[in-house]
Amino acid sequence: MLIGPHSFSSKFLSEIDTADASPPTSLQAGPDERGVFGSSSVDPPPASGWGYDPARHGNPEAFATSPDFRHFATQFGDHLWVLCTELAGRPGARQLMMFGERVTTVDPAGTNPAYGATAHLLYRGGAEALARIVQHVRQGQLPRETCATALEELATQLDDCAPGALSALVTTESRLGSGRLHLGGSFRTFTERVVEQVAIEVIDQHYAQELQNAPGSHRHLVAGLQPVLLRKMGFAWRTAPDEFAPDASRFPPSLITDALNRLLVQCHPDAVVRLMAEQYLSRFQEAMRQEDMPGPGTPKGLGERVQRCTATLMAEFGDPPPLEALLQECASTGVYGPRSDTAGIERHFVDRLGEAGLIRGGPVSWSRIRARHAAVRPLDLRLMTAGSAP
Repeated sequence: MLIGPHSFSSKFLSEIDTADASPPTSLQAGPDERGVFGSSSVDPPPASGWGYDPARHGNPEAFATSPDFRHFATQFGDHLWVLCTELAGRPGARQLMMFGERVTTVDPAGTNPAYGATAHLLYRGGAEALARIVQHVRQGQLPRETCATALEELATQLDDCAPGALSALVTTESRLGSGRLHLGGSFRTFTERVVEQVAIEVIDQHYAQELQNAPGSHRHLVAGLQPVLLRKMGFAWRTAPDEFAPDASRFPPSLITDALNRLLVQCHPDAVVRLMAEQYLSRFQEAMRQEDMPGPGTPKGLGERVQRCTATLMAEFGDPPPLEALLQECASTGVYGPRSDTAGIERHFVDRLGEAGLIRGGPVSWSRIRARHAAVRPLDLRLMTAGSAP
């Protein structure tokens, strides 16, 4: 285990998705009722009534020429339309609709020209994942902007083969699910993204020539490498299925060593927490700028503005950091505005993740973060002037 008990806890390394059990005031790791991927007998797949069922329909071509396929095509298109409305005119909306056309277009014999023999993956598993994505979006547990960003990313990954599209749908469904709410869930998502990015970088470097001749193999190489890296690092997490992903033996030891050396630095909890804190601060700063814009109903008090801005982030990051982690006084005006450093937010995240048992390490392990923030005195809204720093 390269990243072990002195950083990520065994609780975090386990298969269970981490999320608040009783949001937003506590951060306890608990399982998504449906598991990380797929469904349980308690909660059947939303697409089970209209997707492809081999037992009922026979082979995929028979399904594609049956009356049920017309219902499937309508439902599939309706679900994609829900996601398109969330994208509000972004480029991804058109990509989603084109994806729907590829999935639901078949010739008289029932053959899918776009996906051929692998189309059944989208008729069944893809439809189920899509239905769950729509379910998560409609529940509105995550901010609309967060959902839109995830959907925009998904849209860029659907223009390849059926296994790649299925993998993208399943990954998006997992990251929008209830198992990824609040700080614990975000910590897992950020960690996954770091592993994914490192896999992309080393694949780009080690297979540069091969990718020039077969660019479509890129995502499958990445999909094959990710579980290898997760296992080497001690994570028991599953990754989305990809039928075209190569076996672990496909990757030379030098490539795996290169990736692990990068992950020892980039995937340490300290580094992941820093990424989370940077995003939190950036979004808080933008929200405060929006609050400062004149308009009807604009709150006047600093406290009200801060509360409104942090409330939009609670679904992903849990309880907000203390005021001194978010605000600082402008030396020239004496007016308070958003901070420009993330030290206090990092400290807050570290404390909460430690309390939840998702990371290990006492005060000494996190002395650098604490030292950066030690000189900042606590703030009291009652003693602060209204307004924001320019």
